[in-house]
Amino acid sequence: MANPAAETHCPSQELVTRSKLSCLSWNKYLKTYLASSDYEGVVHVWDIATGQNVAEYEAHEKRIWSVDFCHTDPMLLMSGSDDGMVKVCFSLCCFCRCMCLTQACSIRAQSAVGTA
Repeated sequence: MANPAAETHCPSQELVTRSKLSCLSWNKYLKTYLASSDYEGVVHVWDIATGQNVAEYEAHEKRIWSVDFCHTDPMLLMSGSDDGMVKVCFSLCCFCRCMCLTQACSIRAQSAVGTA
């Protein structure tokens, strides 16, 4: 029989947001970075090691359903929303901005996203 005390998990960080979260995504290369999206259309990038919000984007006008870091470029993340837009964000660089997917297609050959 498993030891119940050994299976208990406790949070290492508590991340406070203004709105209900809709999606989370770990950066597969920068393993302490976590992206979150919320019902207000905001994307956050968190450093879990410090608990700091390292970037915040008011990316959409409506609820964001999905957010994910790019698997080939850890500096990019994408979000899809009820506003009908898919946006690419430059997540961890000195200029923080988002652009519509149609504008970003010149920088990446292939993109795949989904939303409800």
